[in-house]
Amino acid sequence: LARCGIERYEILGECAGAALEKQALQHPFLDRTVPVILGQHVTTEAGTGAVHTAPGHGLDDYVVGQAYGLGVLNPVDGQGVFVEGTPHVAGQYVFKANAVIVELLREKGALLHDVAYQHSCPHCWRHKSPVIFRATPQWFVSMNRNGLLDTARKAIGDVQFVPAWGKARIEGMLENRPDWCVSRQRAWGVPITVFYCDACEALLLNDQIVDRVYRMFAEHGADVWFERATAEILPPGAHCEKCGNASFVKEVDILDVWFDSGVSHAAVLEARPDLRWPADLYLE
Repeated sequence: LARCGIERYEILGECAGAALEKQALQHPFLDRTVPVILGQHVTTEAGTGAVHTAPGHGLDDYVVGQAYGLGVLNPVDGQGVFVEGTPHVAGQYVFKANAVIVELLREKGALLHDVAYQHSCPHCWRHKSPVIFRATPQWFVSMNRNGLLDTARKAIGDVQFVPAWGKARIEGMLENRPDWCVSRQRAWGVPITVFYCDACEALLLNDQIVDRVYRMFAEHGADVWFERATAEILPPGAHCEKCGNASFVKEVDILDVWFDSGVSHAAVLEARPDLRWPADLYLE
């Protein structure tokens, strides 16, 4: 406190952190209260042990937020800019907004002290720039539906692994496997072939569309998804069953490349009568 210029203060009492659980705190510059929550990922070795939590901007925060029923608020767009309607910092790049918030706290009389502090944070290994975590819509394969996880576990027993420790490694991966995120944001790869209504964002996918996309891929290759307009890929007369709209946008995400490698045995062996399934050898 002396560093903050506060010379006189009084400690009113001490209590365990758990005693503060779900206590409501007044937000310093918004007309709202926020609850105190407890998380095992926070330690006193790298700070005071009290941190802010943003369920839309980090896995640990998301998990503890789910445990307390917190919403997943994500006010940052794909360019790292606060979206329209965000109080005080709309249109600001996230790192430049720091100075705005500090000044706002000072104006509200809610700032004890601020100092430039260099701390460790994740950086992109390609660009060397700081990474901003943000929640985005993704596609998942449920490992617990239709017995998929149990089937995968049993299949491991029918495979000879070289070297042998590969078996224990993949068994460990399955034991801790949550739902499998199979979407990736890259400019190349096998596309996820679904459409969205551009009016209500409802998903458009049915047997007729799947069959049409399949035939186009068989004739022209998967790049046809990126090369042709949405209207050229969709069958004539396609419309949204929810709102009746006839204008759609394509999914731009691609499949996880590990999904590609995992199904390559079926794509290669099942389509060729001169080959047999299952595969004799699979190389990673």
